[in-house]
Amino acid sequence: MKKHIIILGSAMVLIFAIVLFSIIQTAKLNREYADLALEPVGSVPALISRPALVPSRPEDYGMVVSNNSTPVLTQGYWDDLVTKKVKYLKENAPKEVLAKVDQRIKEDPLKTQENLRLVEDKIKKYSAALAMNPNDQEAKDRLERFLIYKSIARELPQE
Repeated sequence: MKKHIIILGSAMVLIFAIVLFSIIQTAKLNREYADLALEPVGSVPALISRPALVPSRPEDYGMVVSNNSTPVLTQGYWDDLVTKKVKYLKENAPKEVLAKVDQRIKEDPLKTQENLRLVEDKIKKYSAALAMNPNDQEAKDRLERFLIYKSIARELPQE
């Protein structure tokens, strides 16, 4: 019977020690979280560390991935280039050629305006297509071609 009392007493002491240990640990954690709550807003506690994102597929994060490193040349670039080329042609081309170009434009101004409107529409179309898919080489090439057409139209004589 003494053996049973010793075992029962030891079990009670062990249970008391476990409960006391758990109460002390809970109080310690509550103090740590209370200290974190008192820190100013915007500061990052030292206890919280977040792993860095390492995306294997950036598309999963809503990123648009472009493998083509050559940019689309802008309207300003083409305007400058065409202006220089037209200036050179006006200085060096025969007067008969320039007269034929002027005559051709003046023959059908409505058709010229319609063509300019079509060029503007195509620029919008291919710009939108390129915004949706930056890797679309065909859309990029066509956009640059229509930007060149627009630059040339600006340099042509207007009525």
